[in-house]
Amino acid sequence: MRRLTPAFVLAVASAIIFAPAAIRAQEATPTPTPPLIERIGLVVPEVDALQRTPFRPFLPAKPIETALLAPFHTVGQGDNPANYGIAFAYIEQGHTFVLRQWPRANGSLATFTPLPGEPACKDSYLTLGAIRDVQGVGWQTARYIFVLQHDDTKLPHDRGRSLKAEWHRLALRGACR
Repeated sequence: MRRLTPAFVLAVASAIIFAPAAIRAQEATPTPTPPLIERIGLVVPEVDALQRTPFRPFLPAKPIETALLAPFHTVGQGDNPANYGIAFAYIEQGHTFVLRQWPRANGSLATFTPLPGEPACKDSYLTLGAIRDVQGVGWQTARYIFVLQHDDTKLPHDRGRSLKAEWHRLALRGACR
């Protein structure tokens, strides 16, 4: 019995000493970042978003989430519901993308860096990242403004290849008209 007593005392002392550190480590676990679509707009059912959107949006694929967006840089036009946008989160080739769309309403992406590379989208811009590491692509047509981004699923050494491939796929489907 005497030999078990020191081991028992050591176990109890270790539990008392290290328990607060273990509890703090659990509390320090970072909470996951909400999906991009939840950070940029008001997530609503797809049917409600389509009813509240005053234009016919381009559907990139079957959406997994849909959100309503605030107007895009409509200086002097107030809070006009006709200028609200819509965003679709969807999965393509194993990546989750978010495509945002607004009526043009005199808005422009011209303050961003021009981004060549997609002949169908003549008026295109780098909206996030760098030329060698594209993280966001924007383009505008006569009637609409679009912004395409990964939803935090970008591979570390991708350097924007999957985003550009998705941009090309959308252009082929008519998103740049």
